[in-house]
Amino acid sequence: MANNIKKPVETFFPDLHPAQLKVATSEARWKILCAGRRFGKTRLGVQMCLETALNGKRAWWVAPTYTIARVGWRDIQEAARSFPESLEPTISLVNMEVKFPWSGGSIAVRSADSPHRLRGEGLDFLVMDEAAFVKEDVWHQVLRPTLTERKGGALFISTPMGMNNWFYELWEFAQDKEDWEKFQFATYDNPAIDKNEVEAAKTEVGSIVFAQEYLAEFVEAGQGLLKPDWIKYFKEKGGTLFASGENVNLYDCTRFCTVDLATSIQEGADYTVIASFAITPKGKVLVLDVVRERMEAPDIIPKIRQKMAQYDLQWVGMERAGFQLSLIQFAKRDGLAVKELRADKDKVSRAMPLAARMEAGDIFFRQGAPWLVEVERELMSFPVGHHDDIVDAIGYGVLSAQAKREWTAY
Repeated sequence: MANNIKKPVETFFPDLHPAQLKVATSEARWKILCAGRRFGKTRLGVQMCLETALNGKRAWWVAPTYTIARVGWRDIQEAARSFPESLEPTISLVNMEVKFPWSGGSIAVRSADSPHRLRGEGLDFLVMDEAAFVKEDVWHQVLRPTLTERKGGALFISTPMGMNNWFYELWEFAQDKEDWEKFQFATYDNPAIDKNEVEAAKTEVGSIVFAQEYLAEFVEAGQGLLKPDWIKYFKEKGGTLFASGENVNLYDCTRFCTVDLATSIQEGADYTVIASFAITPKGKVLVLDVVRERMEAPDIIPKIRQKMAQYDLQWVGMERAGFQLSLIQFAKRDGLAVKELRADKDKVSRAMPLAARMEAGDIFFRQGAPWLVEVERELMSFPVGHHDDIVDAIGYGVLSAQAKREWTAY
């Protein structure tokens, strides 16, 4: 922790585990924490912000989006309300800010997707939450200057997101740099986490997701993310689907399609992809059909309706974003059963569950289908290939198949 921050009252704070303490007691001005899920990144960051405020100084908690910022804000409020009445801070829900009148310090929560709100204040300390998802310019052009006058410090916390982003570049930059220190911890390093649970996750999520999300490793998100020997096939005969020992009737499966939308027929534009699925009683994902065409908006809904009729699909999943919202509305008016999907992360992160299920041998493609060559070509070139529309549509299908309550693409 920065030299000018002291721990005021021991009993106000939960105990930090040994790995967290290594970060908290570091003398470096700039600290980078790359850690697995459930390591305790948020709790550590909240405590360091509180200590800053209790010493009469100004701290910010900055997250990539308002939704993610609210997670940190929830924990900051909880910690602030744990103080005895004589030291109770004032909490502004509207401004997402906690002030300690008796010390003069404060903590404010901000979203990096509104950079104009990040200017104009001098800071002593800031936490950048989920730094892998924050744009580089937000740090260099907006946040770094706020720390200049007061010679403030920063803690960058994140789970890694491949090597093609600013967080990885920052990680590499900090190597052997004065005033910088970086820390890398796995989920295992939190002693409160049951190691058996982590081991169970290893078999469920696949090696790539496990390395990134639990071991906090920077996984090369280049060609080869999806392996050729992960591609498996099913056969259909007389209405029965044969997939690795499971023989089922199509109508005993959950049937739906997902759509990755584009609305241009210009050469070089993205494709609209309609992927149709059957989910077997044992949870296998069978890709029944893939349409990949450049279509104008008026032609998309009739094509969806055609595929829904062909396979007697029960619903269609469509991304709720931008112009696609109007197509969702038209589809509903046309009588289609629509489930809205929300893309809360980048394409590579959304493809991780697809990679996990393919590696586990749970995804099957129709053997001999005319669209299979193009599908395999795009899967094997993702994410460095020119197009990724098929991967996105199939990825949505996998997410939809495993979702239980909320249709969100995490």
